[in-house]
Amino acid sequence: MAKGKLPLFKKPRVGMARKPRARDPLFDAITEATGSHPEVSGSWIGKAATALRKIGATAAEVLEMAAWYKTKYPGFPLQPAMIMKWWGQFEQERDGKAGTNGKRPGDNRRQDRPDRVVVIVRAGQAAHPSPVPDESAGPLFAKVAAAT
Repeated sequence: MAKGKLPLFKKPRVGMARKPRARDPLFDAITEATGSHPEVSGSWIGKAATALRKIGATAAEVLEMAAWYKTKYPGFPLQPAMIMKWWGQFEQERDGKAGTNGKRPGDNRRQDRPDRVVVIVRAGQAAHPSPVPDESAGPLFAKVAAAT
């Protein structure tokens, strides 16, 4: 091997045990709150711990947030990424700064509204509104009906 070049594969060191990691209360709280296994989901837990550490979160707050999440969204699993996603809403509701918007995780789909219409256009086909436009249904229907 040429001088200064690293081998492609390191030879395993036989008999060398890894040093145990220093205990991180935030990492451990996320592990406990989510039920995740650190050897399987360690990178996700670490990313969540790093993000929460930047905003000054404590291990007790993580466990409090887990209890809040499980009562607010029963049936939805709590994952490390979900802790990061819903942390702001948890803090707002805990501190009484804002109310809930009544949505659950995954409810970001648009609801069908009678005053709006969806126009589906496929290659080689004309645009057809769905449902059939009706003047009494609202101004948007009238615009789409006039355009077709």
